[in-house]
Amino acid sequence: SNSNPTTTTSVSSKSPGEPTTTSPALDSSSSTPPATSTASHSSSNPSPPPTSTSSPHFPPILPSGPIAILGFGAGTAARLILHLYPESQIHGWELDPSVISVGREFFGLEKLEKQNKGKLFIYIGDALEAEINDGFSGILVDLFAKGSLIPELQQAETWKRLKSKLKKGGRIMVNCGGSCVEAEDPEREGNAVMVETLKAMREVFAEKVFVLKLRHWKEDSCVAFTGPSPNMGFWKQALPLGLNSYVDMWAPLS
Repeated sequence: SNSNPTTTTSVSSKSPGEPTTTSPALDSSSSTPPATSTASHSSSNPSPPPTSTSSPHFPPILPSGPIAILGFGAGTAARLILHLYPESQIHGWELDPSVISVGREFFGLEKLEKQNKGKLFIYIGDALEAEINDGFSGILVDLFAKGSLIPELQQAETWKRLKSKLKKGGRIMVNCGGSCVEAEDPEREGNAVMVETLKAMREVFAEKVFVLKLRHWKEDSCVAFTGPSPNMGFWKQALPLGLNSYVDMWAPLS
């Protein structure tokens, strides 16, 4: 990968290209709580942000192995996963180093890194160049620029590349946006971009694409994952109370 790891305030003896590392999980005394409280989620009010809602669904349907977060942001998805599944190993990519700086200063990311040494790795660089030996068990894609899903995700070739980064049995989960997204470019209307993104995914994964559509007021958003249909009963049992009600909302892309 061309990505460079983020640096910490301490001097590191790690070689270039090796990530800074960050056990188990969420410190309830953190001054900045997670952006989403999983306890309040239910199928009767499916309106939280797509990535925050859906990322905790992901680990139980993955083989063992590292999870990539492409578009790491301030670390909300990583925090939720590490809290619920403390055995997870997460590699996050973020293009803008200032986003990581803000996450560390204001959103408890620095504390999360210290609590998860050897489990949380953050890289600054192009997320589409993310790579790891032996592949990822799962890839979470949350890539937006100028208020819109990046154009590369409307290209089948991008999904072929991402698929090649998975280990056997691995899956991809992606925030596809929707009408809830307000792009700076009026020609990149959120729902149309979502449709084109799903179309590109279908070209690569055929019928193995599942979607979760969340409705908030009059605006819709959509999350998708790839791979064969999971064992729904097992999936429900593996999820914390408050999240398992979402399982029945996933459906094959029609």
